[in-house]
Amino acid sequence: MWLDYGAALCQPDVFDRALGGRIHQVSNIKLRHCLTMRPRAVLEADPDGHHIFAFSLHYSSYDRKKHDEGRCNYIPVNLGEIPDYYRRFIDPVDIVVLKTCPLDGNGYYNLSAANLWHHAVIERARIVIVETSRGLPHVHGEQTGLHVSEVDYVIEGDDARRLNSRTRRSARSTPPSDGSSRRKSRTGIACRSGSAACQMPYARCCFKAACAILACTPR
Repeated sequence: MWLDYGAALCQPDVFDRALGGRIHQVSNIKLRHCLTMRPRAVLEADPDGHHIFAFSLHYSSYDRKKHDEGRCNYIPVNLGEIPDYYRRFIDPVDIVVLKTCPLDGNGYYNLSAANLWHHAVIERARIVIVETSRGLPHVHGEQTGLHVSEVDYVIEGDDARRLNSRTRRSARSTPPSDGSSRRKSRTGIACRSGSAACQMPYARCCFKAACAILACTPR
């Protein structure tokens, strides 16, 4: 099964930690990524490579270290051709998880500064998950936004706990004002793709996305 983490700043952290904590319950996961900016929990939790193996489109120092440990392979590519690889030659990704800006007023998740070929991955991915973060800068240009209709799951990002602690009291008494509707994903997990904040409790959302989705996706 192919799992895509995208590149650099837009690699997920909350999802990664949740999956890393349950890595021994999955197998044969092939992780494709680029320029990893920090240690990935899924690789640290599986040092012998029994459950997940990494493939990098361009090495960071961390990726090179994992290569030297026999845990990461380099995929030789031409940077400008990568979108075409995903659209024409690479089999559809089973799951893509990307960190994005929160949902904006037009119904889009901005792919932020690390947006390179992410839209090409999303176009053919079987399951699309976004992990929102208010710390990412909003960028302009073509193919920089992911419409809410293209998203299967939304996970609250690293700033969720801090934000929730400030808004918990008002959220209990104030109904949602965005008019979005709940829908069922293919795994039957209730999600609210019309809002940047997932309907599930913070910890359960990550657990569900990292474990239930991987369990039901064909390998």
